[in-house]
Amino acid sequence: MGRLALLVGLLGLLVRAGTSVVLDSVPATDQRWKDVAHTLYATTYRESYTYDQARVVVVYEPLDDTFVAQLVAANLKPNFAYQVKLEAAPGSDCAERLGSGGRYWRETWDGAAWTGGWNLNSKGTGTYPNPNDTDYLATRDLTSATSPTGLLYRFTTYVLLGYFITDSHGNASVDLRLDASYHVLWRDTQMAWTGDDGPIVSRTF
Repeated sequence: MGRLALLVGLLGLLVRAGTSVVLDSVPATDQRWKDVAHTLYATTYRESYTYDQARVVVVYEPLDDTFVAQLVAANLKPNFAYQVKLEAAPGSDCAERLGSGGRYWRETWDGAAWTGGWNLNSKGTGTYPNPNDTDYLATRDLTSATSPTGLLYRFTTYVLLGYFITDSHGNASVDLRLDASYHVLWRDTQMAWTGDDGPIVSRTF
């Protein structure tokens, strides 16, 4: 599964809020090279394709009751699933509000670089303040004498709001609306559905 981060990245794309779409910098060796049916792309495709060949445009409503946008993509990976995330950079004005509705990615200053990124992984019932929020609030202001920000931790916040699957040419057109916050997406062959999960969606291609 790829990732589109909207401020929209792991294996795909990330859009940064209030800016143009930028391509993710994950190296080809770390990307997923199988479609949603778990079929490996041809060697010639894997050796020649880069996201420089793709185009993604996101148009969003500046005033609405939540984040609403339309995404149009061309020449992404064919029959491939991309997560869509709304992401806030560390220190941005909306970061805490986005984290309280979504998730926190925490990195630690080791004296020379930001390292060890991981998710705060306990959202409890999801209602604020959940365990993620409590952890974030307890550690966000811890200081470091050598950190470029003066803080021990750096937080990126995001909401995984949905996903889309490209067609056989790698194209897609999808309407986005932030009305849910997901943790992870998977095929029903990977994990059994439970009542806490979102609906199962079938796709034929």
